Amino acid sequence: MKQALKTAAIAAAAILTAFAQPTFAAASHSRKNTILKTSAANEIPFSIELTKQPNRQVVHLVIINPGKKNLTVSLNGPDGESIDNFFAGKKIDRMEKAYNFSNADLGVYTFVVSDGKEKVKKKIKLESIPVQPVKLTVE
Repeated sequence: MKQALKTAAIAAAAILTAFAQPTFAAASHSRKNTILKTSAANEIPFSIELTKQPNRQVVHLVIINPGKKNLTVSLNGPDGESIDNFFAGKKIDRMEKAYNFSNADLGVYTFVVSDGKEKVKKKIKLESIPVQPVKLTVE
C-alpha cells in the first residue's frame, strides 16, 4: 500500500511538473516579447528642425519625438553659457518654440537635445555682414 501511494505521489508530481513547465515557459516567452516590443518602441529616434523666419532674426525650434522619450533641451550662447534649458517629457510627441535673436550678441549659438543616449546639436551663426557702399564716379 505504501509503495502504491509513493508511486502515485511520484506520478502526480511528474504530471504537475509536466503541466507547469509549458505554462511557465509560455509566460516567460510572452514577457520576453513584451520587453522586446517596448524596447523597439523606445528605439524610434527623435529629430529637431531649425527654421529662420524670413526678414526677421527669429528661429523656430521644432522637436519631433515619436519614440516618446524624455528629452533635455538647451540653448548655449557664444561663450558656452546656458541661455535656455528645459525638459520635454514622454507625453510630448511634438513641440515648437521660437527664439528671437534681434538683440543678441554676435557669435555661434548651439541647440543641444538629448535623451540620455543620443545627443543632437544644431548651430546658429549670428554675424554682421559689412555693406559695401556704392562708389559713384563721373568722368
